[in-house]
Formats: sequence, C-alpha cells, structure tokens
Amino acid sequence: MLGFLLVLTSALFHALWNVLLKKAPDKFRFNLMMHAASMVIMGAVMVVLYPESLHVDRSVVLFAVIGGFFFALYHLFVAKAYQLADVSQVYPITTSSPIFVTIWAAIFLGERISLLGVVGILITVAGCLVMNGTSLSKTKLQAGVVAALLAAFTYSFGALFDKLGVNTGNPVMYSFVMNAAMTVFFAIQYAVQRPVEPRTKGEWKWVWIAGVVIVLSTLTYRFGIMHMPISYGVAMRQASGLFGVLMGVFFFHEGYGKMRIIGTLVIIFGIVLLRIGLMQLSI
Repeated sequence: MLGFLLVLTSALFHALWNVLLKKAPDKFRFNLMMHAASMVIMGAVMVVLYPESLHVDRSVVLFAVIGGFFFALYHLFVAKAYQLADVSQVYPITTSSPIFVTIWAAIFLGERISLLGVVGILITVAGCLVMNGTSLSKTKLQAGVVAALLAAFTYSFGALFDKLGVNTGNPVMYSFVMNAAMTVFFAIQYAVQRPVEPRTKGEWKWVWIAGVVIVLSTLTYRFGIMHMPISYGVAMRQASGLFGVLMGVFFFHEGYGKMRIIGTLVIIFGIVLLRIGLMQLSI
C-alpha cells in the first residue's frame, strides 16, 4: 500500500512540474534551470537527512548515469516529436512506455506480474490514448510518430535502471546522481541549440518552486518503486496525465470534453486493477 500511495503522489508532483514547464516562455532554459535547482535541493536533502549515504557506490553511480542518459534521450525525442507533429497526436504515444517496461522487466529483472496487472497496464495506457482523443487507425508512421515511439522506448530503459539503482543503494543518492547526470545532458543540449528567448520577471522564483516539485516527484517515485515491480510503478505514474488535465481545468480554466471524461474514468479503472494486481502478488 505504501508504494502505491507514494507512486500516485509522485504522479501528482510530476504533473505539477510539467504544468510549470509548459507555462514557461523559454522551455529549454527553464527545463535546464529547474533541474539544476532540483540538484542543489536534493544535495541539501541528502547532506541533512542521509549523511550516511555520502559515499561513492560505483554500482549506484553507474545505474544513475545510464538511467539519466536514457531519460535525457526521452526528453529530446519528446521535444522532437512535438516539433514534427501535433502534440495531440504524439503525446499519447509517448505514454506507451509501460508496455515496453513490462516486457523488459520480465526479461531482464525476472519480475512477476499477474494477468490482472497486465490488463490494468493496458487499460491505463488506453485511458491515456482516449483522454487525448487519439485515433490509432488514423496515425501514420511519420517522423513525429517515430520520435514519439523512440521516446517511449528510451524511457522504458531508463525505468529499468531506476529499479536497479534504488534496489542497489540509497534511493536519495541514486536520485541525486541521476538528476545531476540529466542536468549535464540538458546543459549540453542547451549549449548546442542556443535558443534565445526573453527572460520573464520573477522567473527564478518559479525555477526554485519547480525544483522543489521535481525533488518531491523524484523521491516519492523512487521510494515507491522499492515496494513494487517497476512495471506496475511506471503504469501507475501515468496518472500524472489525469492530474495534469485536472490542474488545467481548475487552475487554467481549460476545456474538459467528453473524451477527457471517458479517458479519466478509464485511467482510474486501470489504476484500480493495478492495485488489485499488486494485492494478488503479495498473497
């Protein structure tokens, strides 16, 4: 139950920092700065609360750097997909990573998953598709779709190294190194692309707020997947899409059409099945 609640809490924070990023005028710079801020905050948390973890565990560092690399690739492919196709077309495809994770977790980690768990994962992914009004029958294999599929594919490998990292050593140490690696990769991306956008008043305030939210999202998720198979954890985190829609409706007065209502109900049903599937594994 603890892992279930932690992952759902992480999904809420994940949706919140994504909303903050979407509202930023210069998304490249804001993304880099909020990850750098989260690295500073997470480092402080580690020094104050987990001083015993302040030693170099080579396995944890290796898993964190590799995981950070795959997550950075995921961000790059998502950005590319958005450049090449409509967000409504490619975003739901990027949420298909739980399907890949389930396969890799069974092959490489030997994870056991119940039939009800598989059904819950598929229903949760289907809910994401419905929520965004995606029609797979009309989706052609064009460049934007390929980039979205690569995003889901690379994210699934990052998820595997997440599980290896938190099971090997202190999850806070793993999260700090992984986030530091992502910050370095984003800095390289920013230096190469050199996007120029005007700075906005009070930007640094939102950078630090987003940094705190990322830390909360990162730590609750990594502590959560310590208590459950990664295939379940990744699927449950898709609830961030649900939380994102609710934030858009209540805070930004965005529309909430019939398809979003249906998609929301489907995702909730999928998460309920995942919870029941987890209970079956613990019996």
